[in-house]
Amino acid sequence: SLKEKWILREAVRPYITDELYKRRKNPFLAPTRWPQGGALHRLFQGLLTREAVEALGFLDYAVVEEALERAYSLKGDTKAFRTLVYVGAWVTLRERFGVKKANKEDWVSQAKVRGNQAEAASQSFDDGRYSMK
Repeated sequence: SLKEKWILREAVRPYITDELYKRRKNPFLAPTRWPQGGALHRLFQGLLTREAVEALGFLDYAVVEEALERAYSLKGDTKAFRTLVYVGAWVTLRERFGVKKANKEDWVSQAKVRGNQAEAASQSFDDGRYSMK
């Protein structure tokens, strides 16, 4: 059977043990649950405050608040965790680069520029689709 990364193995052969050279690849699986009150949970709690999320202008804080609860529940909801990662990235980018708060007029004007239907964009902004207000 073929070993993965054969070229890399051959390149480092003189520098590694036989055990490393001959071993099979073992996949790395990231954790699917994170401890409530742990370092990552505390990081998100500090980063994803009501003020920080509302300063984005296009997310409903209640969605983020619920994701914080679900991601760190006993079941460890991975979809909720993914939401926290995305929102955390947006908050960080806004804070680091001074991005102004999004508003409906910007959303609609960008839809027009891209050739989308401004009415549909306006409606999705108003009715809360995709976690928007």
